[in-house]
Amino acid sequence: MKKIYDYASILIIVTTTCGLNAKNIAEFDLCLQQQPLPGVVAAAYHSVSLTGFNHDVVANGSGQANATTTETIDYSNEYYSADFVPSTPYNGASAAAVGGGLPANGQVQSAVTSGLTYQLSDYNAPNALLLRPLTTASGMLNFASGYTANSVYILWVATEAQANNVGVTIHFADGTTQVSNNQIAYDWVGGNTGIALSGLGRIGAGVTQWAQLNEFSELGACKLFEKKIDILAENQSKTITGVSFNYAPSGDYQSLAVFAINVFGESLGVASFNRNSATVYPNPSSGKFNVATDRPIRTITVFDAIGREITSGKGAEISLGNVPNGIYYLKIESETGASQTIKVLKN
Repeated sequence: MKKIYDYASILIIVTTTCGLNAKNIAEFDLCLQQQPLPGVVAAAYHSVSLTGFNHDVVANGSGQANATTTETIDYSNEYYSADFVPSTPYNGASAAAVGGGLPANGQVQSAVTSGLTYQLSDYNAPNALLLRPLTTASGMLNFASGYTANSVYILWVATEAQANNVGVTIHFADGTTQVSNNQIAYDWVGGNTGIALSGLGRIGAGVTQWAQLNEFSELGACKLFEKKIDILAENQSKTITGVSFNYAPSGDYQSLAVFAINVFGESLGVASFNRNSATVYPNPSSGKFNVATDRPIRTITVFDAIGREITSGKGAEISLGNVPNGIYYLKIESETGASQTIKVLKN
């Protein structure tokens, strides 16, 4: 009885949040996907481990700002960590004394999206994908493990002006992509929209006349920004392998720095099957789904978006012909007990 009560409570919460007056079933389904899901289909926020960063732009530890980094963000300045202590102070003894440093543990709790935390990369290694037309105008951040997702969240910043023409491409394991052009990244001092972390400062690298070496400036005025990109319904069951960026600014000295990515979805890294060993086709489908895998299938159990079991069956085929259109989850269990959950779309 308690289980039924729990599901009923979840349904009430979700319908209140999404609204029963949604314009159509597809919109209501999309809203359902973004609610916390129980049990075996517990979608959540995941800070993604990434490869592809090309520069260290965060001064940290003890030393000179230009020695603990590999490149400036705006040709003059860097971010700095809360533990940075310049070996030859210019106008401040340390980050602790002046404030405005990035969290020493690299964890950024989003001020835009409750419950979402970004994990910045190691401050002693490349920790940003830095794009600018005088050096590199495009780059790719690869996912260290697979995820399916409803939404992708990007932690980034622009310098020397708001970036209005950023191209963001999400790459999937099946070779397809989802392209979002003309995205906006806001200037680290001037932007006021989508602020994920505020109250930061910057440190001079001593490479131009505009910022002396180890000069703390813009204290409390610098920020990091969050950009959310929703995954199209037809792509939500696909494994994301990475995100690439293109930036073509109007000024040579404008820059874009991407620091972290978070997803709302499911990690495939803990699946008992070998990654991608089970596939579902056709997906989307009008009702009948087939499962191909390298292991004999014991059962296929179907759950809806709030974790309720809808139906189950044996063998490599399952029919959803008698349920409403929307997102469902197939939990595929092999004869050895290994399992994998795959998101499907019935249309």
